[in-house]
Amino acid sequence: MNPSDAVPHELPASGRTPTRASRGAGSRTEGPRPLLFDHMPRCGGTSFTAWLRSQYAAAGTLTLEGRGNAERVAEFAARSETERHAIQLVVGHAARDVLHLVRPDILRITCFRDPIERVESFYRYVLAEPGHLHHDFVVRERMSLEVFVQDVRIPGARNYFTYQLSRLPREEITRDPSGAVDAAFAFLGREFDLVGSLARLDAFCAAVTQAAQFDRKPLAPANESLLARTLRRFRFRANPTEHAAKSPHAAIARLNATDASGKPQLNAHTAQALRAANEADILFFQRLETMTGSTLAGGRCQVV
Repeated sequence: MNPSDAVPHELPASGRTPTRASRGAGSRTEGPRPLLFDHMPRCGGTSFTAWLRSQYAAAGTLTLEGRGNAERVAEFAARSETERHAIQLVVGHAARDVLHLVRPDILRITCFRDPIERVESFYRYVLAEPGHLHHDFVVRERMSLEVFVQDVRIPGARNYFTYQLSRLPREEITRDPSGAVDAAFAFLGREFDLVGSLARLDAFCAAVTQAAQFDRKPLAPANESLLARTLRRFRFRANPTEHAAKSPHAAIARLNATDASGKPQLNAHTAQALRAANEADILFFQRLETMTGSTLAGGRCQVV
């Protein structure tokens, strides 16, 4: 299954993840704080994940990325609590599916992006990546962005954030986008500690560095070639053309960005189709942007 089409995992009916009161009460004595990064596709997460990996031992990392995530989640759930709590880093598109299985003191983080920009990036990525689940038929049918966002075979192009976070059926999200956004924020408030935006990657990296107690700070631009070489080991490619933020974390911001050079201005019909298909996500992101520097329900989840 393509990660952009993943169906949200149902948390146990008996509750959800361990209570926040128990977080921070783990037995960690050295090294960075255990961390879970829920990677929202096309939100700069691949490069960010590579940076996170540099802070933790590979042996203590659980990767829930790409196809086969349902099997990986099931395998992780079958492990003993001791084995599961030995994991120090969880990363991937399906990280939210193991929130109820990880150690209670783990730092839970995620990052979002303007939803229209995300869908545009998703479209360019599908066109450019032959291995993507949707690539063949999108190229064969010479699909425009306007058609792409409305095609029933590509649910990841419509209200992805609110669908994954609210756990509501797509029909209900379309019928009541405001209610879906409320449910999405309630989930974030219950389950996460730090929420960032790709537009403020610098601040998000700094907040994660502090909260996770990283010894190695984010790489400065002078070290970009080193990070690029590291990413190539994971078959990632550096591209300086999109989101090259002028910040101490520009090296991270530039990496794995789908080339947006020469991107044409959206025509009115396409822009309207994108807005109509992502009404809930647009409302979600607008609300998130107004909450920068504040906390969500319960006073635990900080919006960076």
